[in-house]
Amino acid sequence: MNTGNYKTVKLSLAFRLAENLARKRSPKAWLILNFLIPRARLKYLFFCYAYLRWVDDVIDNKAVGKDEKKKFINEQIELTLSISNGKNVIPQTNQEAFLFYLISFAIINNKLQLLNELEKMLSAMKMDVQRLEYDGIFNKYEQSSYISLQTGAMFGFVHSFIQPNDIYSGKYQRLGNFFWYAGALRDFKKDLECGYINISKEDLINYEIDIEHYNKDKNLKKWLKDRVAQLFKLLENEVKILNDMPFKIRLFWSIAYPFYLHKIIRIKMYGHTFDYETKFNLIKETKSFMAALALGTKAIIKIML
Repeated sequence: MNTGNYKTVKLSLAFRLAENLARKRSPKAWLILNFLIPRARLKYLFFCYAYLRWVDDVIDNKAVGKDEKKKFINEQIELTLSISNGKNVIPQTNQEAFLFYLISFAIINNKLQLLNELEKMLSAMKMDVQRLEYDGIFNKYEQSSYISLQTGAMFGFVHSFIQPNDIYSGKYQRLGNFFWYAGALRDFKKDLECGYINISKEDLINYEIDIEHYNKDKNLKKWLKDRVAQLFKLLENEVKILNDMPFKIRLFWSIAYPFYLHKIIRIKMYGHTFDYETKFNLIKETKSFMAALALGTKAIIKIML
């Protein structure tokens, strides 16, 4: 997993490496963040993204065994604590250099929230590794805790960089459940291939889902139908929450709604199955695009006005 020599990664080069990854992997987010955040501060958000993207990629890598994943995530948690506590450590990869620069930025600028959110995100990733011991399945309590860690950390990161002078703790209700559940549907097949089942243990039992033959299972269609309906309710709730937030926060979160809605509506259009990934029907594609655009635009207008 050693992908570079930290000693050769100067700050200026590290900036370029991290930003190039962000632009390649999340071009829409890269574009809007360049509009919302000054470059001097934005570069450190790219460090955050590039480091966590690397950790997540290792955890999702089918070629990496469970024991190696355990060792890896524990090493990253320990490394984060060591750097945060000022211990003399030498990162072994370019990505660990990103972590070093990010933590240094947080400490120098007294942004301890960044360290808290980083700890939460790594804890959520550790939960991913741990659930591999249980066929990749969370029960509802574990899933709720996992989602809370991820969405809370994500909102905290974004808030800290977009509104650096705004006291965050306890002031705003956190966002992100809509995006997590929508993303879980979007990545369902990919995550399943990596050993992660994004359906709770209770739902698998209650809906009697045959996960081995999920795309031919009528019970999964019922679960998907209920989950899509839940997502539309989550969207309504987040729109109300966003109304009380600063303009830049509202803009960042709302701009992604049409893109995620498109994925959800396509699932609905193709009969609540994951067949939409391999099928193409011009009428359904047009209808899903127009519906996502209309609903997403309506949500943005409610949020911004």
